[in-house]
Amino acid sequence: MSRLTKAAAAVAATAAISLLASACTGQSSGSADDDASKDVSITFWHGWTAPNELKAINDNVARFEKAHPNIHVKVQGNITDDKINQALRAGGSKAPDVVSSFTTDNVGQFCSSGSMADLGPFLTKSKIDPAATFPKPMLEYTQFNGTRCTLPLLGDAYGLYYNKKAFAAAGISAPPKTMSEFKADAIKLTKSKGDSYSQLGFMPNFHGYESTTTHLAAQWGVKYFDASGKSQVAKDPGFAKMFGWQ
Repeated sequence: MSRLTKAAAAVAATAAISLLASACTGQSSGSADDDASKDVSITFWHGWTAPNELKAINDNVARFEKAHPNIHVKVQGNITDDKINQALRAGGSKAPDVVSSFTTDNVGQFCSSGSMADLGPFLTKSKIDPAATFPKPMLEYTQFNGTRCTLPLLGDAYGLYYNKKAFAAAGISAPPKTMSEFKADAIKLTKSKGDSYSQLGFMPNFHGYESTTTHLAAQWGVKYFDASGKSQVAKDPGFAKMFGWQ
């Protein structure tokens, strides 16, 4: 997702969408009616750090600047949502114009607060139909209450990897299809060794890229907010069941 802060930077919003497949704007007085031919410089924040990832991003930016010679992009990597939120609160000329986020956790906050601009007018001007361009689930989690302040940047395909030999040795004939089966299989696959383990069926700690509270909690159909918009994390039984499972 991304945002624009300077008035002139809003000129580049449509082009940035096509480059990054993701854009949103902030405290800008610009709009989709701005003159897109004006010379402008924008700052783009993203979260990637690996050399091959940075090369891919910079190559994309170079192609973008070649196609739009009036738009000059300053790139800053290793950006997190915390840094984005700090910049949104601080504002000013040092705030980024376009940002990319690795999560969708803050879409509701970004869209409802107005800190990122409604992309609807930009999409209309560019004759881009989101419904015909992006898969429906991606469109749902990149908007909030009808306001589209972000667009999908990438999509993940999930799968379960398991060790067939270890499963066979534990007498498990097929991979689990429910979280209860997952837990039972993990217990069967776990081997103790002294006061430690020689084999874990599953590491239950929240760690790594995908073993997170938000990803697991979805398996219990949790609802984070009630109808009035108040947090119900302490009330939804799904959260208690998820932590109990973990």
